[in-house]
Amino acid sequence: MRGDYNEPGANIFAAFGLRPCGGTRRGVRGYSASDGDIYRLRDAAQDTFFWRSRIELAHRVKERLAGSGSPAVDRFRQASRGEPFVSDGGRLYVAERVVNMPCADFSDPGQFLRVVMAVAETHAAMTWVSFGDELDYDTIRPSADIYASAVGAISRMAKIARSRPSMSDFDAVFMRGRARLLERLDEWIASAEYLNADEIERKASLSGYISHNALKDETVLISANAVAIVDFLSCARGHFAGDLAGIIARHFRQASHPLSPEAILLTYSSRNPLTADDIAMVALRMRYPERFLRTALTYYEKKRVFTPAALLSRIETIAAEQNSFDEYIEGFGKL
Repeated sequence: MRGDYNEPGANIFAAFGLRPCGGTRRGVRGYSASDGDIYRLRDAAQDTFFWRSRIELAHRVKERLAGSGSPAVDRFRQASRGEPFVSDGGRLYVAERVVNMPCADFSDPGQFLRVVMAVAETHAAMTWVSFGDELDYDTIRPSADIYASAVGAISRMAKIARSRPSMSDFDAVFMRGRARLLERLDEWIASAEYLNADEIERKASLSGYISHNALKDETVLISANAVAIVDFLSCARGHFAGDLAGIIARHFRQASHPLSPEAILLTYSSRNPLTADDIAMVALRMRYPERFLRTALTYYEKKRVFTPAALLSRIETIAAEQNSFDEYIEGFGKL
């Protein structure tokens, strides 16, 4: 389990060779090192073998990117024992170099194409980063399991909505969209089986593909001369289609006039060539109704603190834009 839960103690500062410095960068309290760089300390995860290996993988990825000439990398500072983390009180702490650049604007076509090129270069550089024991723990989830889990969740949520004496506004929006949501899932699993997506995913993993798994405005930084991708703690082996699908979906939602699928994929391919299977996997990832499901699960299973009005507004927006998003996705099938 990840999260910034505990304030680091003096022993952690000492292990990383850091000391507090005045002010913040990008809203983060900074800690300086003798090399002049500023770092942020994070309570990254529980101290388990899985998370140790995941942090080690992220460390190797960052070092590969730095060695390949990436303009700005939030490298981990190694602790006194030579590891990219410090264990204390059952938690793992990391010190990441602060990259002092603003977040990318995915709504701006010019900036977004620069982001696409940077993502492509990052994917190419990450391929075949040496693996450790995390291979035993990073398993690919079969499409059938994802489908069954989603259908089961929808059934549970519908049961909760129907059990109330009076449905809330959120219940009403969810129940109106439930039938189409199930149809979309049926279409998604049919496409996954036709494409043999699980086999493509397996081959991608065996071929050394690594995905970032957390690309968003806050983890893609941009300046006049550089684009920096940061925060690799969620990276794992597997096909990068989810990364590309995620940033394209964000661009679609934020831009007043989204770029065409052809323009985006041609830009990506100029730095990391895509196969027909790669493009099909991107379209498949975009078809999965993740945002609607995640928003509904937040409401019904109370996975985190939320404001009901904000969630209602969000699910109404998702439902309203779904048809136009479906039409946009169809453009990927024509390439």
